[in-house]
Amino acid sequence: VSHQEYNERLGVCTNDKGECLLELQDFDAAIVNFEKALSCSAGNPRYSFNIGKAKFDKSMSQHEDRLEGMPFTAQVQLFQAAAEVLS
Repeated sequence: VSHQEYNERLGVCTNDKGECLLELQDFDAAIVNFEKALSCSAGNPRYSFNIGKAKFDKSMSQHEDRLEGMPFTAQVQLFQAAAEVLS
């Protein structure tokens, strides 16, 4: 196995671990794993996307209590605004 192939496989495994951690809402550990995956396979758009998604999900979870009483249309506008900032 070449060094490049090893790094690509390690990136896939590390990204998969990050996805599991994200599902468990362990945002900081997920971000660490996504960043490690990206360092193994620089420029992989999936890994970059997952970093952004984990940061977004972490931010939304920290403000979940504020969202509960907010009308649905206001929540949609908030998510759209956050998505624009991340893009």
